[in-house]
Amino acid sequence: MRTITVAALLSVVLPALAAAQQPAPTLFHEHRIGETASESLTLSHADLSKCQKPKRDVKEACRTIEAMLSGKRIGVTEKAGDSTVIFLYDHAVLTEITVSTPLIRTTYQEQIDFLTGKYGKPTTTATKTVGNALGGRWECGEAVWMMPDGALIVAKETVDMVHDVSATRELMVTFSSKEHQARVSEDRKTQNPY
Repeated sequence: MRTITVAALLSVVLPALAAAQQPAPTLFHEHRIGETASESLTLSHADLSKCQKPKRDVKEACRTIEAMLSGKRIGVTEKAGDSTVIFLYDHAVLTEITVSTPLIRTTYQEQIDFLTGKYGKPTTTATKTVGNALGGRWECGEAVWMMPDGALIVAKETVDMVHDVSATRELMVTFSSKEHQARVSEDRKTQNPY
């Protein structure tokens, strides 16, 4: 009969118990807010061997990968249909994802319903009136989710003027890690307001 010591039992049980108590990570598709740049590159199936002796057509991509891995602050932009997605890396970690979608083929409410289905009911919602110099006024929605892992999701509807003739609505959804939020808050405290 095998004997197990209390210390050996605790060394197995405590890490499993701690992992079970961790909140689920906030995901955007397969990406996790707070994942490392290396994890992002693995998820995207990046072929790093092409950067050993890069040809002209991949040099820019290789410079971007090098900056991501070195810890520099860098935004990586991708197009996804009508949407533009910006992945922000800082200190070799994915700290923020911003998705901008023109509200042409969809509505603000359809997008909020989608986000609610994925992330639950928003923590707060609001409607704000925005305007332009010509006197135009629009009601724009805003929804905020405070996620269990400390991440923040903010969905803001905006109105962009096109040549002072017409207006287009856009939805900007920002996913940010709690570390990024703390860094931005600290930066605001130290900025000179003049």
